[in-house]
Amino acid sequence: MTRHEFIVEGDPLVISRIRMKPGKFCDNSERVKLFWKNTLNNQFEGCDKLGRQPICISALFYCPNPQNISLSKRSTFEDKICSVGPQISRMVKFLLTICEGIVYDSDTKVAKVEASKFYSEKPRCVFTVTDLG
Repeated sequence: MTRHEFIVEGDPLVISRIRMKPGKFCDNSERVKLFWKNTLNNQFEGCDKLGRQPICISALFYCPNPQNISLSKRSTFEDKICSVGPQISRMVKFLLTICEGIVYDSDTKVAKVEASKFYSEKPRCVFTVTDLG
C-alpha cells in the first residue's frame, strides 16, 4: 500500500466563482490553482503517480481562527471543529481537481474521501493520498 502526505501552507481555499459586476470581472482560480499545483509538484517530485488501484484521500483543513473575537480568546478555538465557510464539499472538490495530473491521472480512481475542518493559528491543508490496492 503506497501512501503520500502533503502539506499546503496558508488558508485552505476554494476556487471562487467568477464574479461579474457592471464593468468589473473577478476570477482568482488560475492564480490559486497555480500556487497549489507548484506546491504539490515540489512535494511529489520523484514519486510515481498513484491510480492503478482505488485511492483514499484523507484531508484536514485548518482554517484561520475567528477574527471577530478578542486575541486572548482566539486560542480557545485552536483545533476545534470549524463549522463556518467555506463549504467543505467545495474544499474537497478543489483538492481532487488540483491532485489530478500530479498525484494521480484521474479523480475517477478516488474511491474514498475523509475530510474535516478545524480552527488553527497556522492555516493549512494536510492531506494523505493512499493507494488502497
